[in-house]
Amino acid sequence: MRPMTPWYRGYKGVIEWSSSKNSFISSAVWSRVDDSNLEITELPLHYWTYSYKEYLESLKGSGLITVRWL
Repeated sequence: MRPMTPWYRGYKGVIEWSSSKNSFISSAVWSRVDDSNLEITELPLHYWTYSYKEYLESLKGSGLITVRWL
């Protein structure tokens, strides 16, 4: 059998094989608004808005990022 890469209709993010995790990982789609702001336009696959928001809040708590919700 040939290895297959997952595909989702309309998904604009990147799906890549991770040999360290032995699975596929997907990336969010974002763009830089200015020097200190990013706009996330598409979440990684299998993430809901609430769970991704919690993930970003955990990064905020560690001091890695600052979060401002619009």
